[in-house]
Amino acid sequence: MVEMKFPQIPRADELEAWRHIETPDWVEIKRAAVASNDEHDLSLVFSASEEQKIYGDPLYTLVAARRVGLLPFPA
Repeated sequence: MVEMKFPQIPRADELEAWRHIETPDWVEIKRAAVASNDEHDLSLVFSASEEQKIYGDPLYTLVAARRVGLLPFPA
């Protein structure tokens, strides 16, 4: 729905390219989440770090780093 500003679902090749973006490590990402005034940052970062332990997908690190402002979102 355009009025709710949902993003487009990325294509498979975009996701694969995102998996190769260099990201900060979890220590830096968690530090930024703790310093944030938004409790959702801490929740997302914790969940992403735990899920990455299980699934191993580097997209979890990318999403968490973007959420706390350490990396820009794609245009």
